[in-house]
Amino acid sequence: MGYLCYSKQPDQTFSEVPAYFGERTIALNGFTGNHFSVDPEKNQFMILLANRIHNRATTVTGRANPEDKTEIIRWNDGKDYIVSQNFVYTKDKFLKNHIGNILDSY
Repeated sequence: MGYLCYSKQPDQTFSEVPAYFGERTIALNGFTGNHFSVDPEKNQFMILLANRIHNRATTVTGRANPEDKTEIIRWNDGKDYIVSQNFVYTKDKFLKNHIGNILDSY
């Protein structure tokens, strides 16, 4: 089907598999930030349906962290908006790690 599946890497920096998932986990990631992981050892999975290129979310969420200028852009109307261009690089920190902590509590 053409899917690129990932296995866990020894260096978590280069791994598409969340840190809290086991060694036999496989993961699929998409361009827009979607993520799907299956851990057969822990009998758990995670699905993250994200859309980093759909900019209406920026006006809904508002400014999450006024000190983090890397994720904010000033638009033509003079207002600051959160941009999602780096979402693919920050989703582990802000989403997947928190989801993993919740899964570990069960």
